[in-house]
Amino acid sequence: MGLSAIDAKDYPTALDALGQALTVDANSADARYAFAWVLGKRGYYQDAANELVKLLSVHPQEVRAHLLLGNFYADNLDQVKLARDEYSKALELIDPQSTQAASCGVARPASITPCEGHSFARTPQKFRSPKRN
Repeated sequence: MGLSAIDAKDYPTALDALGQALTVDANSADARYAFAWVLGKRGYYQDAANELVKLLSVHPQEVRAHLLLGNFYADNLDQVKLARDEYSKALELIDPQSTQAASCGVARPASITPCEGHSFARTPQKFRSPKRN
């Protein structure tokens, strides 16, 4: 229900549904990520960042969470150093030989900057990075 509400841009319903999902399974990476994403869409950037920190405390290998947290720090919370740290963690976690790395340009680290990473984690229903030319 939460993701279908996101698709419909019904963010209040999405927050309710995802909040209920988190009461059932507080460690669900998918639910916590989507909840944080919706909080960010609603303008609750610090709350969204806090949710991602919770997610990463349980699932430290979640690349998408590091990227989205970096986005919130860089774009909305004026925390450039923290954003850089999150982008660096994400890059460390991505195997440069993987399909994911090739599709988001990580296979050529000299050709990307943290700012280009902003598009990696935009929507919760699409966990794969977009293809880059």
